Amino acid sequence: MIQLIAMISMLIDHIGVIYEISIFRYIGRLAMPCYSFLLCSGFYHSSKKQFYIIRLFGIFAVSQIPFYYLFGTNRLNICFVWLISALWLLIYDKNRGVGYFCLAPALVLLLAVPCDYGVIAFGWVLLFRFGMSWSSELSSELGSDVAYNKKALIKGFLMFSAALLLSFYDKVQIFALFRKKCVFLGSFFGKSVF
Repeated sequence: MIQLIAMISMLIDHIGVIYEISIFRYIGRLAMPCYSFLLCSGFYHSSKKQFYIIRLFGIFAVSQIPFYYLFGTNRLNICFVWLISALWLLIYDKNRGVGYFCLAPALVLLLAVPCDYGVIAFGWVLLFRFGMSWSSELSSELGSDVAYNKKALIKGFLMFSAALLLSFYDKVQIFALFRKKCVFLGSFFGKSVF
């Protein structure tokens, strides 16, 4: 069901980009948190995690060329973020200490390389990953029925909040809000910031 919601909302988002329909862009914001959840879930349940990463690399390589021509941009598509996220998940699951150490280089890479959603998508992958580990710990302590309901509530809350945040605050709007604050503070202190 989540896959269907993700695919339909992604299609709606891409139609909104091509025909410049802003309401379609807001509806399409559901795709990224859905795919973040599916990445974590698929990686968590995969028995061959290396092949999972190889498949993600294949999807990234194949989808980058149409992405470049369709949207006319030199940015990397979101599959690059999923690839970096899956690599981090692999490192983290093998050795948590090294995983925490590799968190900073992954964030720096996603900030340095222009790509769709970048750190935002990586952050949602982290939230879903840690949410899954917390809910599995809860299920072992409380029993399957109670924990399953709490697990569903946690996942639903994370999905809803991710979609809500991304619908109203994309990167451009966040920068605009930041710039307004800096201009306001600069004029308050008699200095021009921008």
